[in-house]
Amino acid sequence: MKKMILILSLCIAAHVCAYGGKRGGCACCGCSVMVQEGTEVDLKLPKEAWMRLWMDELAARDLYAALDKQTQRRVFQNIGRAEVRHRDIIASLLQSAGHAVPEEPRAGEYPDADMVEVYKKLLAKGQESELGAFQAGAAFEELDILELETELAKPGLHQQEVEVLTALRDASVRHLRAFRRQITRMGAEPEPAYLSAERIGELLTLRVWKQR
Repeated sequence: MKKMILILSLCIAAHVCAYGGKRGGCACCGCSVMVQEGTEVDLKLPKEAWMRLWMDELAARDLYAALDKQTQRRVFQNIGRAEVRHRDIIASLLQSAGHAVPEEPRAGEYPDADMVEVYKKLLAKGQESELGAFQAGAAFEELDILELETELAKPGLHQQEVEVLTALRDASVRHLRAFRRQITRMGAEPEPAYLSAERIGELLTLRVWKQR
């Protein structure tokens, strides 16, 4: 039986950041996925790696939903919506390879103990203050970038996998840039959490909003 081939298009046109007022924030990329029957594609990364990335998107969505409720800053709402699209992209990729996608766990009740720890740690940080919320968002995006680049560095990936991982990494760079901008606007200096200052500097120079 033919599998489904994933054709990914992360549309990064019209990347607009609008700050101002209590609900100011970042309007992130639009993401669309088309799945069609076609040539069989076998994922080279193990299912467990893709499930971890899928769980990352769930945890990010949950974290930003909580911080949006607390701060009423639209940057969390907008980026949270993007995380939902990214979750769906990874789910489509898994399904195209014949893997079932499990039911979503409740916020903070993920099957990965490390993810639970990260979520609780950053949620607590975000609940300290509005500045802490932006710092928590930036930290989560750094962790997401680190994990995506770790997978991208592995040899023998299928072209679809490279495209998905690169697009998701670029989206996280945009999110990181948005959170760091908010931190700076509050008069604070963004501090690295999971990536080196050198790597962050390199990432922030990428033209990641160019339409792919």
